[in-house]
Amino acid sequence: MQEMEEQGFDLMDLLGMVAENLKLLVLLPLIAGLIGLAVSYVLPKTYTSQAILYLPPTPPTPPTPPTPPAGGSQLVAPPMTVTQAASTMLTPMVLDNVIVARNLGVGRPLQAARAELKGSAKAAVGKDLLLRLDVTARTPEDAQATANAIIGAWLKSTNPDPREVESQTKRLSYVKASLEAVRLKLARLTQNSGTERKSGVRDDLGAYVIALTEMELRYSAEVRNLEKALEGLSRDVLLQEPTLPLEPSAPNKTLIAVVSAVLCAFVLMVMVLIKHFWTMSAQNPASAKKQTRVLRALGFKTRVGGEG
Repeated sequence: MQEMEEQGFDLMDLLGMVAENLKLLVLLPLIAGLIGLAVSYVLPKTYTSQAILYLPPTPPTPPTPPTPPAGGSQLVAPPMTVTQAASTMLTPMVLDNVIVARNLGVGRPLQAARAELKGSAKAAVGKDLLLRLDVTARTPEDAQATANAIIGAWLKSTNPDPREVESQTKRLSYVKASLEAVRLKLARLTQNSGTERKSGVRDDLGAYVIALTEMELRYSAEVRNLEKALEGLSRDVLLQEPTLPLEPSAPNKTLIAVVSAVLCAFVLMVMVLIKHFWTMSAQNPASAKKQTRVLRALGFKTRVGGEG
């Protein structure tokens, strides 16, 4: 390789190789791009329907909870957040109902139908806190219908279990009664606060009013949460109904053509470089013998310097 090192390899050599093989480096990638474009028309088309949902954020509640009634149920969980909605929208409980409603499991196992359905749908929360559901299918109508089925099954899953309705209804009645009692007591204390003259009594009364106010806020929040839990979610959370796509989302014809042309150009450039270095190596006797051994190992018959 001494001769190669003496000759060196710089940018001008690279430009020279490109100029010598310019037609090859231009025409073949162009042909490869056209072939990729033609293939993209043969590939099956898929369409994507998108729905956008908005779940209002849960208002903060005071950290101090009120004392629940003896033997009563525990406090209800806060309303579902948009992140929780995204994680529960594609659960087996929802997908199985969609499979039954859309007859997607005919002639195959339920797990296979569930895996295919989950792979064709995507639920994600954006930076704008909007939940986007994208469903892909072979036809625009199937994509839209499947998206509607997923939303319908998910909304149904947010409704309380019939066994929980009774206990939550009792809890709601208790909380409303407690809230009304706290408000009446606060109103009486407010009216009587002006008649108290002693500073110690005023301090005790102020602390009591603060405690009752915190309890009122907590009861009010629990009333809202219980009412929402009993109602469940409705289609009012939809900012955009599932769309009927007019253009296929895949295959991306432009991307396929560009990638095909770029890959072809890259392979050709590598081959040109290999050819260049191979030719330079052949000018050196020691390197030529190594090339002969390589060719013989590959099954080619050749001789160097009269050796057979």
